[in-house]
Amino acid sequence: MRRALFLLGLVGCTPSTAATEPSDTPTQTTRWTVVTDRAGLDAALARVGTRSLLLDVNASWCMPCVALERETFADARVVAALADHSWIALDVSEGSDPQLALQTLLGAETLPHIRRYDDASVLLAALRSGAKTAPKSALELHMFVTADELLGALAKP
Repeated sequence: MRRALFLLGLVGCTPSTAATEPSDTPTQTTRWTVVTDRAGLDAALARVGTRSLLLDVNASWCMPCVALERETFADARVVAALADHSWIALDVSEGSDPQLALQTLLGAETLPHIRRYDDASVLLAALRSGAKTAPKSALELHMFVTADELLGALAKP
């Protein structure tokens, strides 16, 4: 039974405003610019400019998100494949209304949610224009993926 519950947890998390943050929250690596709100995302995207972007929408209480950080994003092959990208983590752990609005904009109703853009400025333009949905990304994943699965998805045109 425990194994089945764990496997279900790896599929995806639904955000909850009633969630609490565990005490052993993993720290983000220095690759990541961590933001928690619209202003932070706007500022981070402005700094990125037209560079390629890896955007990870996550929460500290989301076990698949934690596994993604510890396993997939820590894999040297993934780091090398995304070395020319800016890495932004949108932490929605609080589940506040503004964070939920960002999740809606990004289509991130479940976590984890990963997007890759060839040009981050298109996302910044949508954010600043008040768009209801984010522009299409080059890659969008809505669940935990292994390093091999992510690398395979990145290799597809």
